[in-house]
Amino acid sequence: IQISAKLKEYGYYLNVNDLTQCETVGDALSMISKMGQVKGGDNKGYFSKTPIIDWFFRQKLFNDSYYNQSVFIELNRDTTETDFSMAIRKLVSKHPALRMNYNKELDVLFYNNNVEAKRAYVGDYDLTHYRLEEVNDCIVRICTDIKQSFDITGGIMLKAALIRTKERVYAFLTAHHLVVDGLSWRILLEDLNAMLEEIYSGLPASLSLGTSLFSDWAEALEGRHLSKREKDFWASMDKLAVSHGAKSLITNSGEERRQMIFKMDLNPYELRKLANDCFRLHMDELFIIALAMCIARLSSTDSVPMMIEHHGRHFFNGGPDISRTVGWFTLMYPVCLNIDCMDLTENIK
Repeated sequence: IQISAKLKEYGYYLNVNDLTQCETVGDALSMISKMGQVKGGDNKGYFSKTPIIDWFFRQKLFNDSYYNQSVFIELNRDTTETDFSMAIRKLVSKHPALRMNYNKELDVLFYNNNVEAKRAYVGDYDLTHYRLEEVNDCIVRICTDIKQSFDITGGIMLKAALIRTKERVYAFLTAHHLVVDGLSWRILLEDLNAMLEEIYSGLPASLSLGTSLFSDWAEALEGRHLSKREKDFWASMDKLAVSHGAKSLITNSGEERRQMIFKMDLNPYELRKLANDCFRLHMDELFIIALAMCIARLSSTDSVPMMIEHHGRHFFNGGPDISRTVGWFTLMYPVCLNIDCMDLTENIK
């Protein structure tokens, strides 16, 4: 996804699915084509919730406006309040999802074009006169107050602030999870950096040519029809996961809980090499099998149901290009792993 997105910055298109089939760089080069402006849908009107957003509202949280993802970064140069607020306004204007709200009465999402982008910037906090031991507490209070200020029914969904201490200048950005995920933050931070560089240098920012809207993706999912085979498979997995619910790790008396903490120093390179070379697996698959074995041992069961999360940015024929789209695309699906023994190699096989 990152390679495809990077190529778009230079005006070239390479389908992610095609890229995964390429064995050499030469194969990939033969599939690259010039691209024009990506045509997204209209950022007006209502659209349906995606499955992950529907899951979110089914959790019935006490305060569904307080469910954030945040980043706290150090700026490598002194940035004025005027420059930073201008960059944030441009960021909100570029990504319509940051102005996406929820209509509780109709149970639908919509782009709120009445909210002003300038409301995303909430202020410049000067902590230069505070003692070092006071600064951390002040930062926590500032960030908490900002995170508590969202209203998913009628407000901006990204908020940002500058925080200045004696030694450094920080930027705090927080967004409601309804409009961002992990990959969204990479997109937002790359664009924010480019916009700040544009302001500093006076030269046009090198931004991607365009992006499909999150609503395009929601509509594409709603219109996508699963085959009977696919429906039967997922129905059987869901039924299996429910029927083999994990046993409680609490004793019969309910007075004790067993807690086990493992601490290991793992070299990411060596672990990746082990997973790929020895077992032909991704690291996350190796961890899932190991976790299932631990749960099976602790709960004395041979069937371990799990809910697996994925970034969810799958590309399918006729679907929109979402490689540079900001939104919550997470995919969740049930699996049930049968653990017949406590041998890792045998379970992998």
